[in-house]
Amino acid sequence: MKCPVFECVLKKLKKDDTLIVTKLDRFVRNTVEAIQVVQKLFNSQFAVHILNIGIIEDTPTCCLTFNIFSDFRDTIVTRTQEGKM
Repeated sequence: MKCPVFECVLKKLKKDDTLIVTKLDRFVRNTVEAIQVVQKLFNSQFAVHILNIGIIEDTPTCCLTFNIFSDFRDTIVTRTQEGKM
């Protein structure tokens, strides 16, 4: 992902900070990117709170739920694009 503003925000985060975003699609474009970005944040010891999903924690159950939400988002985007054709 190449988003200079988002990269700037990430650089300003400190250990144990929480990144808060309104919706999943406001900071990632697909499931793979979502998993990579969130894992990067966890590895840097940042918390993630997506307002329309909730707090994403580095636990197996929470990661599974997050992956499912990410995949649903991809499915909706794909079907919307197919409907435009």
